Amino acid sequence: MIFSPEQVSALRTLGRIWSTERFVLIGASALRFLMGSQLRETHDLDLALAVTLDGYRAGIEKESEWSRHPKREQTWIAPGDVQIDVIPLGDDQNPATVLRWPQSGFEMSLVGMRLAFAHSVTIEPVQNLTIRVAPLEVIALLKMVAYLDRPSERDRDLADIAYILDGYAKDFEDQRYGDEVIDLELTYDEVSPFLLGRRLAAIVNRQEREAILRFIGLVKQSGGAHAAQARMLVSAPPGWRRDPEELLLRIAAFENGFSATPAENFSDAPTTQT
Repeated sequence: MIFSPEQVSALRTLGRIWSTERFVLIGASALRFLMGSQLRETHDLDLALAVTLDGYRAGIEKESEWSRHPKREQTWIAPGDVQIDVIPLGDDQNPATVLRWPQSGFEMSLVGMRLAFAHSVTIEPVQNLTIRVAPLEVIALLKMVAYLDRPSERDRDLADIAYILDGYAKDFEDQRYGDEVIDLELTYDEVSPFLLGRRLAAIVNRQEREAILRFIGLVKQSGGAHAAQARMLVSAPPGWRRDPEELLLRIAAFENGFSATPAENFSDAPTTQT
């Protein structure tokens, strides 16, 4: 079972506090469900929540058996030592793109979070529990944004992005051998990142597109302030872990797929939720 009994219990509690329609599972636990045991095991849950910051606090603080993490304002600890990051996005009519946590003053980018709701899929991980999960392409974007937010702390996101680049096409086998792939003469290893890039290009807005292009630029650098390329290679899939050229091959294919779909024009001025 992908989710432990303690995680299932925590998800049921969250569904009782808010309707399961109000939150979407993101992060490593969602990835493990979507990609299977090849992904690192995690005891944490990451959730995007469609309520205001005040509504989030009013709901979750009623749970007497849950405690707030001593150092991370967004993290709660449920019975069984399940750590849960609950990210309130604001209401449906006014979703935020920047969240400022009131006690610490820490600002968190919410760029791309809207897509978690817009493109979520419904799953039933255990009997009588239905939840929404962000798809792989949206999780990849959110992990890119999280890395850009705090690059010195986000090695796990680099590893997860690498595995998504490598395994995205497993759910799209019909497209792996489609006319476009054949016409472009893509190698087997290039197809998965190409399809991921093409899918993201079709759904992102301008702000999200800029974040992806920034991430691509950082990983293509052999050095750089945060050595993203070298750090990504450390935890990449074994087949290309020790060869920078393998990483660059996939990043180039991802960039080609992303550039193959015309960018949309959006007017999306950042909103801050406090």
